[in-house]
Amino acid sequence: MNLRYLMVLVWQIILTLTLLIFSLVFSYIDWHGFKPLLEFEHYGNVSLFIAQYLYYSFEVALFTLIIVALTWGIGHMLSKKGVASTILGFGMGLSFIGE
Repeated sequence: MNLRYLMVLVWQIILTLTLLIFSLVFSYIDWHGFKPLLEFEHYGNVSLFIAQYLYYSFEVALFTLIIVALTWGIGHMLSKKGVASTILGFGMGLSFIGE
């Protein structure tokens, strides 16, 4: 492997681990404890705890799917149809939000 590639990889891993640690620390401060442990103590039942985290997993997957679909759709519309068609399409789509 290329040394430059390895340096970028090491830098990315260090940045990812640093951000993960910050996220865990701020989550601990915000929840006044470790959130999974607090929820397990709150539910007191392993099956409810597992169901809650399955729900979290499906929620994250759905949100990610929506972001990917919108990103692909907007890119496709701008590259194939043009800006005017994209704006018109969004305008027509917004008319259905109130229903």
